[in-house]
Amino acid sequence: MTKVAIIKCEEYSLPAIFEIFKKSFELIGIKQEVLKGLRVGIKPNLLTATVPERAVITHPVFFHAAARFVKENGGIPVLIESPAFMPLSKVMKKGGYDAIIREEKIQVADANISREIKFPGAENYKRFEIIGECYDVDIILNLPKFKTHALTYMTGAVKNLFGLIPGLNKSEFHIKSGSKAEFSSMLLDLYGALLNGFKRPKPVISIMDAITGLEGNGPGPGGQPIPIHAVIAGKD
Repeated sequence: MTKVAIIKCEEYSLPAIFEIFKKSFELIGIKQEVLKGLRVGIKPNLLTATVPERAVITHPVFFHAAARFVKENGGIPVLIESPAFMPLSKVMKKGGYDAIIREEKIQVADANISREIKFPGAENYKRFEIIGECYDVDIILNLPKFKTHALTYMTGAVKNLFGLIPGLNKSEFHIKSGSKAEFSSMLLDLYGALLNGFKRPKPVISIMDAITGLEGNGPGPGGQPIPIHAVIAGKD
């Protein structure tokens, strides 16, 4: 059975969250040394241009802790994300990511370069166009934000990976998969493709920012921030 770790965390403190990343890897059975020499694709939730206090995006301090954790264990962090309706640069600036990118010298993937990934075993969608950098990283560190969602009820680790589909290409799936069940099934097809579609499988490790979550009319700024005081981690 896959282990899931739930760790208490009450504030966005870089030293505290860094230690929680160390503890998370230990609790779910991953050695930190596995990151050495690897390109690590870090996938936060950067839905839209908003301040971190609205609890819509993965908090920048949470992302900072992840990037520093990767670097201190010999890995190379690469931010991989593509908001649906806004330029990534605008979302990063509003969300407080810009200074971290500069300070830590983190590469940002170009979402305009995409590649196809196939999963013959999928239920309905057997191919996706995803950000091409996904092929060049060795591991995906998924940093979802714990919040409600009008279509999937909640946004979690699997839903966050939808952001690997470039920009407005996401709208195609919203149109074709209009119901809650259809959209959720599509997300599982995408997850299956990420686990099985690469020639050399890439582990997906998810560490969720649930320190402050979002309830009500999510996943955007219409929801209300709520303290949850948790970090949730797992390999599945």
